[in-house]
Amino acid sequence: MNTTEMLPAPFTLAEVDAHLADGGVTIQTVTRIACTQAVVFDFVTRPTQWHRWHPATKEVTNAPDRPLTVDDTMCEHISVVGQHFSAIWKVYECEPHRHWLIATDASHGASKITYDCRVVDGGCEFHRRLDYRSKNWFMRLLDNNIIKWSINRQSTTALANLKALLESGKA
Repeated sequence: MNTTEMLPAPFTLAEVDAHLADGGVTIQTVTRIACTQAVVFDFVTRPTQWHRWHPATKEVTNAPDRPLTVDDTMCEHISVVGQHFSAIWKVYECEPHRHWLIATDASHGASKITYDCRVVDGGCEFHRRLDYRSKNWFMRLLDNNIIKWSINRQSTTALANLKALLESGKA
């Protein structure tokens, strides 16, 4: 069921930030891609394509197959550290071809993802930043070690997959 009906996001960015301020973890990954900034940005901000490059994304529903802009929402079905859950994400910032910020406040925790693209010789530098904080007290104990290690591995793999996919011309 890959409907394009957008879902309400029952949280604000301030609420997500407040949750993250209580011990949130940050993971940053960067890659250079031999494609234009516009190609990279338009592909990564199209969540219906995330399953093609990010190992944590199993499916995205309730999203149009286009780059999402401010106030757009979608539902991502995620697998991280053996946990399977869904999260409604909302776009809070979008500066086309440069900057994109989404956030969620799901049952497993709060997260914020920022994508930044900039032109470099030979293409685009893509920077992905994930801030997260688990809600369950036991999972919070693992946020800075096992969960961080696992998400960091997935993020590194995701950017390698993204680079290979975009540079192959098969995106």
